[in-house]
Amino acid sequence: MRQMLTSYVQLLQYQRGHTWDIPTQTPHEEDVAACKGPSNPFSGQYRNLVDDPVRISRAEFLEQHIGEYVQRSRPSGLPTLVNPWVITEVFREQSKHWHDLAKHHLEQIFLAVRNYAETIVGNLVDSRTYNLLMLNLIQPDLDSRWQKVEAKLEELLVPYTKQDPITYDPNFLRDLENIRSARSMAKADQNANSRMYHLSSSPNSKPRVSVTPAQRLLTESLDDFTNSEILDLMQTYYKVSAVLKLP
Repeated sequence: MRQMLTSYVQLLQYQRGHTWDIPTQTPHEEDVAACKGPSNPFSGQYRNLVDDPVRISRAEFLEQHIGEYVQRSRPSGLPTLVNPWVITEVFREQSKHWHDLAKHHLEQIFLAVRNYAETIVGNLVDSRTYNLLMLNLIQPDLDSRWQKVEAKLEELLVPYTKQDPITYDPNFLRDLENIRSARSMAKADQNANSRMYHLSSSPNSKPRVSVTPAQRLLTESLDDFTNSEILDLMQTYYKVSAVLKLP
């Protein structure tokens, strides 16, 4: 039961631990959509803990969230491309459900432990001895252990709630490049389709010169480029931080 419950919570955190569902146009997004949670008697109470991720397009997110953070955090002097403070703030908002999911899971595990202890002791001794043992020995020990569990949870979440994002995962740069490449290819296909439509609708028009991804970056505004970089970094860091290990 404990293994089944733990696996379910890991999967639930993978699917619902994020605040926003932002399409990335990478195979990772398809993997998330394909994951199906196992049948579990605790599914209802876990799903009611947090709201469903808000589905929002990349363009809308860049405008409504990233852009607002960037404008509020822009320092005086020369402009900087990426402000680490913005990545930190957006990531914390994206991962804010982690605490509630993890704590509720620990509470369910601890409740099972307490019920088990009560059942065992109740079957071994009379009611008077049971009450004395629970009041003076078992319950105080369980309370002490729960405090340690809560403290450990807060400790484990410190890198994601108190500190600036940092990772030594060798997959980080690879995943970041995959996100950038996928977006660049999607944009190139979109531009190509637009050019084809333009040519088919205007017979007298001349073919336009193809623009490489590097050249397109030069034509983007500094704000657009900065916002995209911040979102790419945040999504990649979220992915390597929320590691899912399915049995």
